[in-house]
Amino acid sequence: MLVRTFCEIPSTARRDWANRRVPFVADKQFRDDLYYRLNVIPLSLPALRERAEDIPLLVEHFVKRFSARLGKPIDAIPDGVIKVLKARDWPGNIRELQNFIERAVVLSPGPVLCPTLTESKHMTSQPTAAATRTLAEAEREHIRRRGTARRAAHDFGVQDAKTWD
Repeated sequence: MLVRTFCEIPSTARRDWANRRVPFVADKQFRDDLYYRLNVIPLSLPALRERAEDIPLLVEHFVKRFSARLGKPIDAIPDGVIKVLKARDWPGNIRELQNFIERAVVLSPGPVLCPTLTESKHMTSQPTAAATRTLAEAEREHIRRRGTARRAAHDFGVQDAKTWD
């Protein structure tokens, strides 16, 4: 019995396939048959650093998504935050922006999006030692801003029995 199926396989590559397909295939870095199977409709999307005008819409989308998912209302995104985000190089593209916004929603103390000072002040294409922190440091900072571990735990949906003041 023959069963017909339809399957789509989205794929991505950080290579300029339009201009370099032949060398990749000739050097056996990519299978020719697979290239032709995947290359039905090639789409080229510029890096986020080349589309700074898209950043405000992406930020708004990610804030709404994470605000709803975390049950933490964020009602305002300051213009200064958008200005800083638009100036960033974003080597990790949209995934890096998405992670940044999720972290900002989690750590914002109130209904205004407030990225941590170390992240927004030192936003460069290469993080500096001062701009990186461990999860434990981020948790301590959040607890300090919230006043008690119990309040901070409530922000993350952790039951009171698992926390201490």
